Amino acid sequence: GIVNAKAWENPNGGDAGGYPNALFFGLGVYGADTVRLLGPSAPTVPLATYEPQTSFVTSQTAASNPYNRAVITIVSNSPTTSVVSMDIIRDVDGAATRETVFTNVLVPDFQIKTEQLRLIAGARTGQVMSQVELDNLSYSVLVQSNPTLALSGTSTSFLADFYDGSAAGVNPSTMTVQLNGAPLTVTTGKTGNRTTVSYATAAGAFLPGGTNTLVFSYTTTTGTPVTESRTFDPGHAVLPAGLALPASSAGTPGFSIRTVQRDPIIAGGTFANRLDYVEGILAGVTGSPFNNDNGNIADPGAAVDGFYFSDVINFEQTGAAAGFFTGDVNVPGIPGTTGSTDNYVIESRGWMNFPETGVYQFGVAADDGFRMSYTHAPVPGVSIVSPAASAKILAAVPSIASTPGGGISGPYPASPAVHSVVQA
Repeated sequence: GIVNAKAWENPNGGDAGGYPNALFFGLGVYGADTVRLLGPSAPTVPLATYEPQTSFVTSQTAASNPYNRAVITIVSNSPTTSVVSMDIIRDVDGAATRETVFTNVLVPDFQIKTEQLRLIAGARTGQVMSQVELDNLSYSVLVQSNPTLALSGTSTSFLADFYDGSAAGVNPSTMTVQLNGAPLTVTTGKTGNRTTVSYATAAGAFLPGGTNTLVFSYTTTTGTPVTESRTFDPGHAVLPAGLALPASSAGTPGFSIRTVQRDPIIAGGTFANRLDYVEGILAGVTGSPFNNDNGNIADPGAAVDGFYFSDVINFEQTGAAAGFFTGDVNVPGIPGTTGSTDNYVIESRGWMNFPETGVYQFGVAADDGFRMSYTHAPVPGVSIVSPAASAKILAAVPSIASTPGGGISGPYPASPAVHSVVQA
């Protein structure tokens, strides 16, 4: 998949790299059946991601004669932006199935009318791959006669952009909006051919952890009534009431921190920043893939098996100032007994005092990634019960495709899930 604009040529020359005004579509990114759309404004931040209903990158036998097509529609909707839609058509033995991937995703700083329509295909993978040739390429330039809608937003706000078509535009005075079936008071304006509908609230009117539906109704400049709907998940997590403790149980403010270092983790190398590996290190899992296990080698003088920390967590592996917030201190227990400052995991646990019911946003910055979760219990594992020679506990991370962020940190099952598994 094409995952980073900096990996591709810059026709303007120089050392910066990156095609400056390009769209990037990642198909089957890093072994997952995922489609990602990236634009020129922030080429490493996906504008949209999609988990297909069924795999379109799964290998097929030669006899099945697979023929896959992508239909990409790009519409110019302002002097500086375009909207992009994409469908995947899987045609196996003549049975074509069309699957909508993106619909009218707003791409800032990309104007299809001024682009050179140059296509670059490439692949980046750490796994076995095969050469894929692109053929039967074609494009059509169509005039958009009716208004187009592009929706963007955050966990507490949204902005809907309507751009007039060649035959009809939006009459902003007729615009009404419903959120989950209830009327919503919004701010509407129009400049040139662009009608904006915006909404923001500090209270968090969106349904957390579920599907919200916006319905836009308006009349065009030619008198035609139009109704369009969009659904979205703001990505909130709802804290279960059962997690709360009485106010009288409050203790000393601070964090309980545990550092575990295993270096080298595997013979001759290091692990990638994978969440399941991290959970395995914390859980003390041994054996494959932890083939060079030599226990926790973090400095025992720092109470690595659990200690109290009352200050702001602002760690740096060598204690040097880094980032926007200075005053960094050493990671507790690092460097370890071998002098290494790599291949370690920090687990920080604490209680949060929320002054009132509402929406709270947490900011975390970590060079090598992080996981933030809420629970009283330790992370569960996968218990292999038979055959006896393979019986063990493996670290595991719940994952579902509909969870924001690509599926990582999905909800735990309410009761143990018992299935047959294959360990590769």
